[in-house]
Amino acid sequence: MNPENKNHPGHQNMFGSRCQKQVMVLTGLAFFVTSPAWSTALERNHAITFYAGRLTDGDWGEALLGQAAFVEAHLLAGSVSWVYLRSTQDAWSLEMEGNTSRYFGDQNHWELNAMTSARWLRFPWNHALISSIAFGVGPSYASEIPAVEVSIGGGSEKLLFYWQLELTGRRPSSAWELMFRLHHRSTAYGTFGEQGGSNALAMGVRFWF
Repeated sequence: MNPENKNHPGHQNMFGSRCQKQVMVLTGLAFFVTSPAWSTALERNHAITFYAGRLTDGDWGEALLGQAAFVEAHLLAGSVSWVYLRSTQDAWSLEMEGNTSRYFGDQNHWELNAMTSARWLRFPWNHALISSIAFGVGPSYASEIPAVEVSIGGGSEKLLFYWQLELTGRRPSSAWELMFRLHHRSTAYGTFGEQGGSNALAMGVRFWF
């Protein structure tokens, strides 16, 4: 995605949004909910995830580095996932995920995403905070041409390429975890069209069962 116009009327400072602060507070509280009935999330292979996010006007690198501004387009997403392969010592896993997203604001439509993700699970601080980093790819289908993608990039398509980059953390005694995700759509270097794409920063919670 190559943004052409940084003067969109909905642009705001990335860290000045009340909405983003509310999401951080709510998901932070959920992170500290423990579930004694479940031993550890690493023993569970299914999960339900809910997250909220906001689109930016930059490419994925600018979004991650805080060099992009938010625009007036928000998303709410829910997904189910399944771990179909783990390494023998739980260093990594492979997962499948189905994702439904709803946009509000300057674009208002549904989006369906399906992906396969690879997750790295081994970190030296896992005795105190079990962490993971994941990267997933797959197709993304929007119920209509996304208006913000057109506004920023000059055009778009319903069917685009999807990838996500995700960080998670949870308490060892809990089946709940806090997650941060870059939610990305693009043409995959012209494979799915000439123009289109977006990058949203999102936070949410996941429950393993």
